[in-house]
Amino acid sequence: TAPRTSQVNITIIILNVYDYPPAFLQDMYNALWLENTPLGTVLLTINAKHQDMGNDSRIEYLLVSGKDSLHFAFNHSDSGNISLAKGLDREQQDLFRFMAIARDTGYPYLNTTTNITILVLDVNDNAPVQNAPSYNTTLLESTPIGTIIMAVSATDNDIGVNALMSFSLSNSYNNLFVIGNVSSVPGSASCTLWLNGTLDYEIVEGYSFFIVAKDAGLPSLTFSSQVNISVNDLNDNDFPPIFSASIYNVTVPENTLLQSSIFRLVATDADRGNMGIVRYSIISGNSGDTFSIDAATGWITSTNFFNRAITSSYTLAFLAYDLGTPSFSAHATLQVTVQDVNNNPPTFSSRVYTIVIPEDTAIGQIITTVLANDRDIGSNANITYAIIAGNTTMFRVGPLSGAVTVAAMLEYKTAKSYDLSIMAQDAGIPPLYDITNIRIVITHVDQYPPAFLQSLYNLTINVNTPLGAPLAYFVATNADAYSSTPITYSLIQSDSNVTKFAINPNTGALSVIISNFATGQINIIIQAKGATKFYPTNATLLVNVVSNAQVL
Repeated sequence: TAPRTSQVNITIIILNVYDYPPAFLQDMYNALWLENTPLGTVLLTINAKHQDMGNDSRIEYLLVSGKDSLHFAFNHSDSGNISLAKGLDREQQDLFRFMAIARDTGYPYLNTTTNITILVLDVNDNAPVQNAPSYNTTLLESTPIGTIIMAVSATDNDIGVNALMSFSLSNSYNNLFVIGNVSSVPGSASCTLWLNGTLDYEIVEGYSFFIVAKDAGLPSLTFSSQVNISVNDLNDNDFPPIFSASIYNVTVPENTLLQSSIFRLVATDADRGNMGIVRYSIISGNSGDTFSIDAATGWITSTNFFNRAITSSYTLAFLAYDLGTPSFSAHATLQVTVQDVNNNPPTFSSRVYTIVIPEDTAIGQIITTVLANDRDIGSNANITYAIIAGNTTMFRVGPLSGAVTVAAMLEYKTAKSYDLSIMAQDAGIPPLYDITNIRIVITHVDQYPPAFLQSLYNLTINVNTPLGAPLAYFVATNADAYSSTPITYSLIQSDSNVTKFAINPNTGALSVIISNFATGQINIIIQAKGATKFYPTNATLLVNVVSNAQVL
């Protein structure tokens, strides 16, 4: 019969497995934005692609949580558009670094990350600020042309061109007052106000105008300080006190005694009588009431103790005024720097150390480290260590590290302990120091293994030797006189007859525990064991078993 056949079509559907994570088109994204960028602005767009297909290849984006990422957010989780979620302020933070994640919607999802950097650019959002909101002064009508009336300074928290400043006057009174000595760098500017003409009290008794500080931003911002200048008649108090300098500097050691004279301020006044008498006062900077000034002489004295670790400098502002009506005054600043003195000795953390080491400790081995602390600074806090008492030949201390090391071979029988005194000394002038004591206890280490009196013993016993009775004592000794390690004894099971014997591990007494001997010879190895660093010592015992023998 002819074979019969049939066929059927089989369709095989291959299902996708999500085995590729999304991949960003760039390893890093960077963007530059002004600090006044509105909230919601899309700052940059990141893109990731997926090699797989299907619904689960849809990509979602999210930011890695962190301080820098709090200012930003994705418009939609699948858009890749990063927008501004919190206002920028370059003066607070000008650079943001954070990470973004792209992940698919498969289960489990696959993801990848990229780095994002956003640099915040400055806008002119900070106006200049002058060192005072107003200036008040009095000029004699005889003040010479070219006299510097006052110095003005201003700061601006912006950067670059936005922080470049210039000065102008709201009213110069036909160039009677002019600005000069202008100095300007981004963030800081200064100038002086000059008298450029002749004053006449009978015509004008005073002037009022503004000094305007203006930055170069677009649009520019300004700050105005009012200037009030009074003109004095020559028949009255004509001259103000004058200091030789506006800023003085002095350095005082921190161990300065109370009521010590620190510095003398001197201001001169060209007037006569009361109008030429100058008095002094401290107007600011005297924290802790640390200073006082003699109102008549200008001598500044210390009224409190200095502590450089708490306050390293003082900036004192002084007023000198005359006794005229009205009174004229002048200002000066004294910068006081507190100089460190060596008033804190090194201090060890412990007064006594106890160290236990074996006598075979290697030369050069560190056995302990002693450290001291010093609360001064600079060379006053540089500490060196030295052994000042005790056996300095057996041990050394690192002069900078404080590490104590073995310097020579130790031997228990020569010395069982050492007492060292170690000094920590700073580099101040004069130097200060502290001393600690170290007791080093030496422990004995066995030098020899145990030894039997002979290496071969002979013993004759009867076949009916009674159980338990000591047949003989086998003693090993240690040649080390200082050894405290006990010697223990045991039998090596060399043949089956050995199991019929036992040895006391402490005394070395040999006895019979099984009594059914046959005549002949039994070979027994007796082992003595001492310190663990040595191998056990063996001795051989030949036991002759006889039928009628007298045990020797």
